[in-house]
Formats: sequence, structure tokens, C-alpha cells
Amino acid sequence: MDYHSKGIVALLLLLSAVAFAGQGEYQKQLDRTKSSIEKKRQELARLKRKKSSLMKRIEGYDELIGQESNLIFLLSERLDSTRSAIDSLDFSIQQIGSLIDVREKRLSTLANTLYRRGRIQPLELYFSSESVPELLRRVKFLLKVGGEYSRQIHILKQNRAKLSNMQAELLSLKSSLEKVLSEHREALAMYEAEKKEQSNLVSQLVSQEKELANAVSSLEKHKKKLEKIIDNLSKKKRLSGKSFAYLRGNLPWPVSSGKIVRGFGVSGGSSISLKNDGIDIEASPGEKVLAVHNGEVSYIGSFRGYGMFIILSHPGGYFTVYGNLASVLVKEGKRVTGGDVLGVVGSNWYLGGALHFELYHGRSVEDPTDWLAPSGRV
Repeated sequence: MDYHSKGIVALLLLLSAVAFAGQGEYQKQLDRTKSSIEKKRQELARLKRKKSSLMKRIEGYDELIGQESNLIFLLSERLDSTRSAIDSLDFSIQQIGSLIDVREKRLSTLANTLYRRGRIQPLELYFSSESVPELLRRVKFLLKVGGEYSRQIHILKQNRAKLSNMQAELLSLKSSLEKVLSEHREALAMYEAEKKEQSNLVSQLVSQEKELANAVSSLEKHKKKLEKIIDNLSKKKRLSGKSFAYLRGNLPWPVSSGKIVRGFGVSGGSSISLKNDGIDIEASPGEKVLAVHNGEVSYIGSFRGYGMFIILSHPGGYFTVYGNLASVLVKEGKRVTGGDVLGVVGSNWYLGGALHFELYHGRSVEDPTDWLAPSGRV
């Protein structure tokens, strides 16, 4: 085989090494990354929709996005090298085809020459300048050259077949890489979208937290105003009659449910809390609110968070507050008896449909649960 043919064979071996080198390592790296991604997805699924958990989810998505981006880079590099190998193989196959064409033409020419040599007549041989031994040697040489051409053509066709098989395998690999790359690009887009969604949720929670903090601050201010109102009322002449104190533990409920949805004292989340100076009793919007005992309507007002509210004065220096009312059915200064309708329950952003109920002795706030008759307390 001549130098050019040997070069083609060397190229074949080189391309074989380039095309298939690193396949095992690539698969290992792919498997490791897939395993890491799956573990991270399971971890994210366990996190709840709290702000702290959302922040962890975002960090998790950052890791997933980084892993996917790295894998996409590796896959893209692998795909580029595979495409380059396919192009090189295609060029080599064309080159080998050209070599085969040249040798087949030469072999055809040689065959024609031998055919003509084989048909030389005795008279032509007589007038030929070549001796019979020389002529036989030339024919033998031509046959040898023809045999070498045939052998080279056979080897080149074998090499072309090998390159074609290798090209088919690389085309299959290219198709697989494109599919995997597309899947991971879709996964990357999904993780980026999910991260954006989680980030938006965090922004919403931060915004809601700020709004709630402002609302709580407003409630605290209104609480102080209510305390000032109670303070002023406590300085006025007390109502005469049997002291309210004897009702401790047996006070009728202002609404029928008898179920407390938010108790007395500090409540709220870890970042925002509010001291409840009363209790919030489950009720339906529009439900009648009843006076818990005889008294006088000393004050009617409205605060954000409390809605419309009524303050009743009772004998012995006690006061009861009824908040979150949709409407008031009494007037200031009106004397009421236990069980009279004061108004109807409303609904707002903070209390929902619950009735807000507070109880004071003078300026001191009391826990209403110590006063109300036992009935489904929570």
C-alpha cells in the first residue's frame, strides 16, 4: 500500500480514538449529576411554603441550575466534538472513494493493456523489437501491478466500510446527545421558572409581612386609644346596682357559639405578634351580638382591625367591649339588660367573622375566659 493509503488508515485509527474516547467517563459524570439532581428535588419537595423554607428552596434551585448549566456545557462540548468527528469521517470517506475510483480506473486501463498484449499475433511478434522473454516479463509485471491494485482497492473498500459504520454510530450518538441536551435545557428552564416563582412568593410574603406589621402597628395604636377611652370612663361615676363581680365564671356568652378562635394574650407568628387584650369568638357575619349583663352604652366607635365597637359600663366599675360589628343597634347613653341585642357581627381582614370581646375592671384588662360560663372553650 502507498503512503497515501497508509495515511488514510492512520486517520481511521485516530478518528476511532477521538470519537469514542471518554464515553465511560461521560456516562459516569452524567449519572452522578442525575443522582445529585434527584436528591436535591426530593429535598425541595419536603420544604414547606414558609419564608425560611422558600429561601432554602431558592438556594436549592440555584444549585440545580448550576448543575444543569454545567452538564449542558459538557453535553454541548461532547456534541460539538461528535459533529466534528462526523465531518472528518465524511471527508475521509470521500477521500477513500476518490482513491478507489483512481485505482479502479488504473486497473481498468491495465486490464485493457493486458488484453491487447494477449492478442498479439505471431507476425506482430516477429516484427516486434521485444524478445519473447522480455515480452513475458512485461506481461508478468503488468499482472503483478494489477494484483496490487486489486489488493489496494479491497483494503480501501474495507476501510471505507469501517468508516461508514463508525459514522453511523457517531450519528446515533449525536442524535442521543441532542435529545439529552434538549431534555436538560428544558429542565434548566423549568428550574429557572420555579426559582422565579419561589422568589416571587418570597417577595409577596415580605410585602404581606410589611403590610401586616403596619396593620399591627395600627392596631397597637388603636388599643392605646381604647385604653384611654376606658380610663376616662372609669373616672366617671359608677353605675349603681349589684356588682358585676359575682358573675365571674358564669357570665353569658355574647354570641352563641361559645368557641374561642383566638385567645387572650400574645399571639401571632415568630416575626410578628400582637397582644390580644380580649378574645375572638367564632361567629357568622350578621349574627346578633348580645349584652352579657345589665349596663349602659358608654361609647360607640370604630377602629381599623376592630371595626365598629361598643363599650358597656357595668356596676362595680366593670366594662365590656364588643368589636368587629357590622352595625350598631343601640345609642350612647342607652340602658340595656343582659341578653339585649347590641348589634350584628361584621367581617374584616384581621378578625374575619369573629366577635372581638374584652373585659375591664377599671383600667385593668381581664381575661374574659375567667368570666364566661364554661362552653366549648378552645
